[in-house]
Amino acid sequence: MLVTPDRRHRLLPLQRPWNRWHVKEYDARALAHALRRHFGDVDIQHMSGRPDVIRGELRRWRRMKWLALPFTLPVYPDRLRTALLNGVHRVQGRRVPSLLRTPPSALDETSITIGPGLTPSLNLVAVARR
Repeated sequence: MLVTPDRRHRLLPLQRPWNRWHVKEYDARALAHALRRHFGDVDIQHMSGRPDVIRGELRRWRRMKWLALPFTLPVYPDRLRTALLNGVHRVQGRRVPSLLRTPPSALDETSITIGPGLTPSLNLVAVARR
């Protein structure tokens, strides 16, 4: 089982990841293709949630993809991209991720949903078997 951000909502088409620790982020088709090279059975699902729970995370993604765009174009070598993003993160400071701002009492089994074709998709959930 693997969970990874869904680049379809997180990044612009040619943009490299703005998370300095992510080397690559996948859309559903690319992730399935990569996993099928090693596994015979691959099932890709999408992770979404109630609008009140995911709204802040989507807003953060929109802001970050545009803020980091100059540093995440494919023309930069990975080392320079990481150094520039470290600067962005220093300026931005340490903020609590949006999902964690939702009071725990507001979270229950309906907060997050995993299933085929959900949109907006925050993450991809892959189950792969040999």
